[in-house]
Amino acid sequence: MRAARIHEFGSPISLDDIPVPTPGPGEVLIRVAATSFNPTEMAVRAGVLPITLPFTLGWDVAGTVDGSPVVGMLSSGAAADYAVGAGLV
Repeated sequence: MRAARIHEFGSPISLDDIPVPTPGPGEVLIRVAATSFNPTEMAVRAGVLPITLPFTLGWDVAGTVDGSPVVGMLSSGAAADYAVGAGLV
């Protein structure tokens, strides 16, 4: 799958091919339809927030889980074809 990620602070966003994530207990696999980039993503790229690199961007997510529509906020990873979430309503 494709994912928008950063590999170094201050670096451009790259579109990487990475494996589809596997949900753990209490999590679901979301087929992402849309996300957004907010000022917080710029802070991540600048190294202001503590993260482990490489990092898949995106907190806001809209998509489907088993064909049902979902929207939510993730801790990261929404800027990809698939993302893992927990506690979505």
